[in-house]
Amino acid sequence: MVTIENPFGPSLPDDRKIYRAIPYEQMITHGRIAPRIFMLRPAHLTNDGKQLEDETWLSFGVDVASAKQGLSTVFTVCELLVGDVRSHGAKLGFTLEISENLFEPNKVCVHGVPIKTKDEKGAHIVARELASIAKVL
Repeated sequence: MVTIENPFGPSLPDDRKIYRAIPYEQMITHGRIAPRIFMLRPAHLTNDGKQLEDETWLSFGVDVASAKQGLSTVFTVCELLVGDVRSHGAKLGFTLEISENLFEPNKVCVHGVPIKTKDEKGAHIVARELASIAKVL
């Protein structure tokens, strides 16, 4: 099993914007983003047979280009304000933290997001909330 070390660096300020790639056109319906864009993936096998653990953070870019970096398919990108992510998470009873990624300087980690294998209701609630505040670019 592949274990990924904790990459969490310093917290980002509330006025900072972060960006997440949306891989497929069908993930946007009538201008609304499918919440699954904001759900952590449970443990799974990669295409080359490596077993990965549960994801523990969502990866965002510091800008549009870095949100797309390393992905083979990107339809578009969405933008969120760090302060909105924190405040909307808190409103739902979740402490969502946004920090620099120590291993990838142009990436950002959003952690504190529940994973559906441990808290299915919470995972769906947080994903829907983040989708509702994200702006499609």
